[in-house]
Amino acid sequence: MQHPGPPRFLAVGETTELAPRDPDPAATYRWVLSDRPEDSAADLPDDQAVVHFTPDEPGEYTASLTTPETTHHLTLRVFPSETAVAGSGTGASGYSGQSGVSGRSGESGMSGFSGGQSGSARSGDLASREDQRGRPRLKLSGETEDGIVTVRATVKTSPGSDEEDETLDVEFVVDDRDPTPEDFETSHRAATFSLASIDEPVRVRAVAIGDQYSVPDTVRVHPDGAVENLNEPPSGARG
Repeated sequence: MQHPGPPRFLAVGETTELAPRDPDPAATYRWVLSDRPEDSAADLPDDQAVVHFTPDEPGEYTASLTTPETTHHLTLRVFPSETAVAGSGTGASGYSGQSGVSGRSGESGMSGFSGGQSGSARSGDLASREDQRGRPRLKLSGETEDGIVTVRATVKTSPGSDEEDETLDVEFVVDDRDPTPEDFETSHRAATFSLASIDEPVRVRAVAIGDQYSVPDTVRVHPDGAVENLNEPPSGARG
């Protein structure tokens, strides 16, 4: 399967790399933005397997990749430029658990940044935000009761932040590689759906948003009601 991976979260002006998993050098691939915010003029080169995307407006984008076998869709949730990840000024920082190639595969941590925040406005934004002290933190958990799956987000502001935990927003997204449950609903801190609406595992991904956005977390919900956090090591691996 050459799907480009889990949904991405980034801010206006940041750049993320989009690519099929294990592309065939002899094959032809085509990228298009099949959905984008009304005021966006962003686009993608359509004749390359590996492309870089820099959003120009907050909102939700859909990048579609046509491969020799099929067309895959990838959700890109973009936040305002002021929530961009503060760091050295050369790229987004604070990711952990990167797996696969260029952050495209696997589930944990890294959401695919290519290491460059593009556009001259980015350096100015970062310089003007020196008082920001780090990213909020988010952890997902889940349970199934009476046939209803509830995925909950526990969020905390970064140490030293002036924000309160209660002010943080949370965005939930179903992984594009999995079917979205027809009754999937979200609230301030939770996402719910019925167990009867799935017949295969479904991954739910989420991120917290405050002064900056958090590292995302992911859980997988199984048709038998079991919920596993994909960023936690197996129980036998814990020290």
